[in-house]
Amino acid sequence: MKYGALAIILISSAGCGSDSPSAYVAIFQEKINELQELTEVLSTVKDESTMEAARSEWKKRSRRFEEQAEKNKELPKPSAAVKRKVEEELGPQFNRTMKDLQAQVKRIKDLPGGEEFLQGISKLR
Repeated sequence: MKYGALAIILISSAGCGSDSPSAYVAIFQEKINELQELTEVLSTVKDESTMEAARSEWKKRSRRFEEQAEKNKELPKPSAAVKRKVEEELGPQFNRTMKDLQAQVKRIKDLPGGEEFLQGISKLR
């Protein structure tokens, strides 16, 4: 999997060119952590009753992520060199996280009510 999604998230997470990668590495690590938490929440879904519990849990957690995203917008967009550094440092972890998340989404789609649940979860953010 290519790192294109990583670059898109990085650019959208920050508000024009900075040469210090540490802030952007931290931001992107937060995004990876957010995706890992979503994967964790989705892993609890087994049926329609656990879908409701997962929806409620994700709603609580997503508020914290929204607050952090607002703070991140204050940073200027990263330079190309910073984007490369972040991709080198976090790209493999990002790809593993996305693979795990996609596996949970695929599993849930096959459950009764799964498609609707996933559509609802995507609207919480």
